Amino acid sequence: MFSVSIKEAKNRIYIQLGEMGTGDGEKLVNEIKEKTAMLSKGFTCVSDIINFSITDPKEAIWADTALKTLADAGMVRAVRVTGQESQYKETKEKLGYTVSLSKTIEEAEKVLDAFQNFVE
Repeated sequence: MFSVSIKEAKNRIYIQLGEMGTGDGEKLVNEIKEKTAMLSKGFTCVSDIINFSITDPKEAIWADTALKTLADAGMVRAVRVTGQESQYKETKEKLGYTVSLSKTIEEAEKVLDAFQNFVE
């Protein structure tokens, strides 16, 4: 189970991941491609991974594909929502974007809004 949505006004994609079974990874990547086509390069991402799990180990390959798809489409900043407090600092990923963690979607929104206001 997953959902992918965008807010064009914020140039942001929202991905919520739940239990991922056989075939879900490919569907997720296709949905990401469809939604990112509606955003401009330099977009940001909120990934809700609180309930994320993979029930089919063969699906794990799609995680890297999804991240590469986002990076290739022009994502510059992402916040992963974990549901837990974290001392994790933002880091630059190998694919070129910056990522950090937050406890809630609201916190993630604040981080990305501040980033976009700074960039503008």
